[in-house]
Amino acid sequence: MLHHLRTTHRHAAPVFVIGYARSGTRLVCRLMRQYLLANSGAERSFSRPEPNQGVRHDPEVAVASLRGRHPREVHEVLGGQLASHHNLALWDDQIPPGIQDLARLAASFPDAQFVHAVRDGRDVALSIPQTTFGPQNVCECAQDWGRTQQTIRAFAARLAPGQFHEVRYEDLTTRPLETLRDLGAFLGVDVDETIVAAMRAGLPADVRPGNGRKFQYVMHPRELERFEGVAAHSLTAAGYPLALQGYARRIGAIERWSWRLHGRTVRLTRRDALRDTAYRLRLRATAIARLLLAAPFGAKRLPRVSSAAQTQPTGGQ
Repeated sequence: MLHHLRTTHRHAAPVFVIGYARSGTRLVCRLMRQYLLANSGAERSFSRPEPNQGVRHDPEVAVASLRGRHPREVHEVLGGQLASHHNLALWDDQIPPGIQDLARLAASFPDAQFVHAVRDGRDVALSIPQTTFGPQNVCECAQDWGRTQQTIRAFAARLAPGQFHEVRYEDLTTRPLETLRDLGAFLGVDVDETIVAAMRAGLPADVRPGNGRKFQYVMHPRELERFEGVAAHSLTAAGYPLALQGYARRIGAIERWSWRLHGRTVRLTRRDALRDTAYRLRLRATAIARLLLAAPFGAKRLPRVSSAAQTQPTGGQ
């Protein structure tokens, strides 16, 4: 983060960065913190803040600051600690690919803003098999990516004006300055000439140019046909032209199921995936153990709130 930058945030509501894996969500978060002075959480930033952001949460201060048990209050307290550590006025969090609870999140934070980082699904399909958590073949990725785009667009249609903004990975890699200025305007950040100068100096090193539309040169024609045969509608709805102009062979239910079974088999046999799963289980077991050990020693009891108050939180960040 560039500590010499100063700006004004006209909006004080939290910001959530959403999107499918390998679509630039982490890059968007990093650039927001670097240039727009919005504290940006990475995956597990609240459960693992020290390795991710160099800060350790103070549980005693967090519990003392809580006014009730609503998820919004917990999120605001923890997000506020991260923002205060970086001397920032605005906090945000990155929502990983499991976006089934977006409606619940919007209900808890009715004034929140959502930034959707989207990338051409065919490039995502080339990148995501390198991870230990995602689809392991093009057909499986096309199903998941397409379903995610449909879910996010249906969610965005229910939001009020000024709550949803889309950032294309391709725009970040070809015109990063203009893309960040548009994002700053959406977030209510005054992007003055000092910040613009910092962007011009730093963005060439922060953003990898020419990293979009690689599928045109790298993806095998059969894999391209499989992806467009599954997710042609989602690609078109997201504004990405079809390479095969709608002539891709449709992939039937049995073939889709077989490719999904193939992906699960690969994940079960990859050592790095097994290590990652074991690590996640250890994190959860450690958290549960801490809760069980802390319970008998008089941890502060939080005031009970009515069910109506839980479903309709008041106040803002």
